[in-house]
Amino acid sequence: MRKKIKKVYRDEWTTQTQGIQYGNGVYPLRHTKTWVDFYDKDEKGRTEFGDLDEDEIRSVFNRERITEQLVTLINDLLHNKWVECTQDRSGYYHVKVGELRKYAEQG
Repeated sequence: MRKKIKKVYRDEWTTQTQGIQYGNGVYPLRHTKTWVDFYDKDEKGRTEFGDLDEDEIRSVFNRERITEQLVTLINDLLHNKWVECTQDRSGYYHVKVGELRKYAEQG
């Protein structure tokens, strides 16, 4: 299905995990996710959202790390663009791999 992107942003959070490699301490584990908001609304009027594959982002832009500057560049690149998405059984949307590369090569 096709959806029009409104905004791209990144979420970072940490969780505490028991350290195995470095002793018995508790260490924070960093998680990240790159999200897109679509112009579509769900049946309750909430903005629909999905995610971008972070491995594709690193591959397309030849980067090891995804920085805020890169997310801003991707937001500028994909704002108001139509992309193909899949929806999983939980109802979450995922931008298909290859959509980012298509717009990066055009842009």
